[in-house]
Parts: sequence; C-alpha cells; structure tokens
Amino acid sequence: MGRIPDRYEAAFDQLLRALLPLRAESAVKPRAGQAKGYEFLSYAEHDAPFVDRLKEFLKQRNNGYWDYRESDRNYHAEFYLELESVIQEAAAVLSLLSPWWKQAPTAFKEYYFAIEVGVPVFLLRVRNPGPTFAVAGMPYINISTDYHLGFRQLDRELLRNGL
Repeated sequence: MGRIPDRYEAAFDQLLRALLPLRAESAVKPRAGQAKGYEFLSYAEHDAPFVDRLKEFLKQRNNGYWDYRESDRNYHAEFYLELESVIQEAAAVLSLLSPWWKQAPTAFKEYYFAIEVGVPVFLLRVRNPGPTFAVAGMPYINISTDYHLGFRQLDRELLRNGL
C-alpha cells in the first residue's frame, strides 16, 4: 500500500485531469440580452495599480467589468453570496496572477468557483507568482514583461471567445 502523500498526489492529479475538460468546454457564450457581458476582475489588492491599466484596456474595447472597489455592491448581503452571483453572471473571469494573488483570501475561491459554474477564466500573469500549485500547467497570458504585447494577446483571446 502506498504512502498517504503518494495516494493524495495521485488523487489530486486525477481530479485536475477531470477538471481540465470542464474548463475547455466552458467557452464564452454571450448571455441573453448582453452584447458582451462583463468581466469579473479577480486580483489581490496589492495589484490594484495594474488593475487600473486593465480597466482602461477593457473600456477601450467597450467591455464592462466588475471590480469590488468601484462597482455597484450589495452591502446588505454577505460578501461571498454577492461574489457568487456576480461571478455566475459574468461573461468571463480575469484572474491576475501574482505573488499576492496566491495569498489573497478569495482569489483561489473565485478561480475555482468560476470553473465550477462554467464561467471561462483567463489567467493573466502580471507578476511572477513563483510555483503555484492551483494553476500549475494552465495556460496564461504574460502581461508582466510587455503590457502592449500582453494586452494584444488578451484582445485576441477575448475576441476568439466571443467577447
């Protein structure tokens, strides 16, 4: 009988292989009544200066976004319930990978919840997060070295997915 860590790793690998097809199947489909919908911005507070650049990029594309710092909020509901609703209604989630994203209280949960409910996730590497188990092997758009190139690639990916 194998050691517990060996069995855990094998089980986790099996889980990841099962989830990958779900992510691939969740191509963006415009929601009824929405031309492009909106993108949910998932990031750590420390990455807020980059988020401002991302919001300008989205505005230039006439894309909407939901950012907890400035979007309409429901202050009478539990925050996690509000996040569930906002992510479920989003056309896509843009997760900004950085060392701080790994430590943010909700970032991993937002990522996994979006996958669970079939909302496509675009991983944007804004700073090298170092080895990150949760997204190991997942494709990402590298915006950390060249903003213009990264935003062009993001633009192509959003267009390719109907956004």
